[in-house]
Amino acid sequence: MDELAELKEKFIIEMGKYEKENLAELVKRTMNFCVVDKSGKVVITFKRLTDKEQIKIALIARFLASELTKGNIPREVTAEELVLSLKQKKSIIAARLKEIKDEGDAERLSRGTYTITSYKLTKMLDELEKKILSKK
Repeated sequence: MDELAELKEKFIIEMGKYEKENLAELVKRTMNFCVVDKSGKVVITFKRLTDKEQIKIALIARFLASELTKGNIPREVTAEELVLSLKQKKSIIAARLKEIKDEGDAERLSRGTYTITSYKLTKMLDELEKKILSKK
């Protein structure tokens, strides 16, 4: 195999295979902040996060739970679900969701329904982990 063919093999990847290899690592990292019950409710276990950070980790967790369950747990999260999970006022949840969307870290699918911008997931986890380490 010539050099270009080898590089092509390494550089042009099957996205599904690439994502599956990283899924276990991403789940382990996310478990430092939360878990997801079988109904899809995100339970925050790391309490020293801001409202915005809790919403980000909830979006990440639902995305990963959806991947693990092959869609049995929906990847999208509604503002109402976040109100129940995070025990916060709907106006606060809505404001933080808008900020997260405006920053490009989430996508609004319909009114009050959001999902994580998947290509930013690792960067968001890096930022949250950095915060944890800086507080230790």
